[in-house]
Amino acid sequence: MNRYFLNLFVDCTIGVPILWVNLKILHRICRYLKLKGTRSGVYGDPLKWTWWLKQVVVYCIGVCWMKIGTLIVLGSLPYLDKIGELIVGWTKGNTALQIVFVMFVCSHIFMEQRLMVDLAFDLEYLAVFDCG
Repeated sequence: MNRYFLNLFVDCTIGVPILWVNLKILHRICRYLKLKGTRSGVYGDPLKWTWWLKQVVVYCIGVCWMKIGTLIVLGSLPYLDKIGELIVGWTKGNTALQIVFVMFVCSHIFMEQRLMVDLAFDLEYLAVFDCG
């Protein structure tokens, strides 16, 4: 449960800026390749499923890169295990409490934090794919 907590923690804190940088890099690649239909949220009129699929693929690539980045962070900072144990250790021996604390309480706190970070950026600035 400690590792799950750490993965969730790193994803929702360090992972957010890693994903943002990844999407900026992918945005530049899309511009360089002059790919049409990769602007986030723009699907054409009439709706073009290929544009939606391009956006999904680009986002999934960004998330995969982020996951690799978080694995590198978890692997290169062994003291994170001690921090995770400090935070989750009080639930040791009570599996039900561990599950509720890590998967419900902590995940909601981290997701709220992630939402606040996302809202802090200007929505126009978050539309990173404006290749056309």
